[in-house]
Amino acid sequence: MLIGAVCAAGMIGGLHLTGNPFDWRYMLLLAYFIIVSFFLLRWQESAADRTNIFVRRFMAGMTIKLMGSVVLMVILMKASPAEMTLPLIIIFVCFYVAFMSFSVARLMRIIRAPQREP
Repeated sequence: MLIGAVCAAGMIGGLHLTGNPFDWRYMLLLAYFIIVSFFLLRWQESAADRTNIFVRRFMAGMTIKLMGSVVLMVILMKASPAEMTLPLIIIFVCFYVAFMSFSVARLMRIIRAPQREP
């Protein structure tokens, strides 16, 4: 996914410019968002032609991503040193907003596309 490459470049550039060292926790965040977004989009897109099911999957996908992200963030905050707290939170919020925006934009484009008759 191109969004993952853009986020990775932004993360690495931001860490470099601010003088913060790169850590495995940042890559874990990026991998989490790429993997979860990929599978949720596939699951949601499979119901694009059935509006009722699509809306339920759309809302469930947003909830799953939110809850999973909060759990991951709490675990990472407990397992990381104090000096990593602020950069980790900033990168987490940026990733969450970027991947959620990408998912919503992609799903909105899919449901607005003309449906093909079989």
